[in-house]
Amino acid sequence: MGFFKSFFSGKSDNPADEKQKNDQKNFEIFKYDGMRAQRMGRPDYAIKCFTEALALQDDFETMGYLAQVYVQTGQLDDARQLLERMTGKEPGHTASYLTLANVCYMQEDYPAMAEAAQKAIAVEEGNAMAHYLLGKADNGQGDGIMCIAHLTKAIVLKDDFTEARLLRAEALLKMQQYNEATEDIDAILAQDPDDESALLLRGENQGSSSTARGGRNRLPARHRTEPFQRAGVSLPGATIHRTKEAYGSHCPVR
Repeated sequence: MGFFKSFFSGKSDNPADEKQKNDQKNFEIFKYDGMRAQRMGRPDYAIKCFTEALALQDDFETMGYLAQVYVQTGQLDDARQLLERMTGKEPGHTASYLTLANVCYMQEDYPAMAEAAQKAIAVEEGNAMAHYLLGKADNGQGDGIMCIAHLTKAIVLKDDFTEARLLRAEALLKMQQYNEATEDIDAILAQDPDDESALLLRGENQGSSSTARGGRNRLPARHRTEPFQRAGVSLPGATIHRTKEAYGSHCPVR
C-alpha cells in the first residue's frame, strides 16, 4: 500500500531521501541567490547565502565564489582560510594557488605568497602568472636577482606580459641596469604607447641613467654586471642561465 501511495504521490517513504532532496534544493537556492546578489553588488547578502549553501554542501565552486566576495570586501583573513581549504580539497587546481598568492600579497606575507606560487608552478610549470607572482614575492622580500630571474621565465612563457616586463624594468632600474630596463620599457610602449606606468618609468630611468652614467663609465666592465654574473643570470634579450644549484628547488628551467 505504501509503495502505491509513494508512487502516485511522487513522494518517498524514506525520510533520509526526503532530507537529502530538500538539502540539495536549499543548497541550490542559496548558491544561486548568492551569485545573483554578487552580480547586483550586494556582498553582505552574497556572503550570507554562500555561507548557508556551504553549511549544506561542501561545494568547491561555491567556496570560490565566497572567496571572491571576501577579497572584494577586504576580508582577507577569511578569504585566505577558505582558499587554503580549497587547495587542500583540490590540490591540482592552479587557480586556487594563484588567488591565494594574490591574497598573501595584499597581506604583505611574501614568504606565504612565494609558497603558493611555487605550488602553482608544481601543478602547472608553464603558467606564466605563477612565475610572475613568484617574482613579485621575491621583490617583496628584497631579492632583486631572483625577482628578475622568475620574471624572465614568465616573459619567456608570455612575451606580451606587460605587468612582468614593468616589474622587471623596475627591478633592473633599482640595480642600475639602465640599458636592460630600457628594453622592457620599450617593449611595453611598443604594445601601448600611452601606458602611463611605462612612460613614468622611462622618465625615471632616463634621469637615473644620466646621473649615474659618468660614474658607471669609469668602472671596469666586469663590475657593471658582476651581481648577475655571480648568480649566473643573463639580462633581458637572452634566456635565464642561472644554474640549478643556484636556484635549488626554485629553478624555473627544467
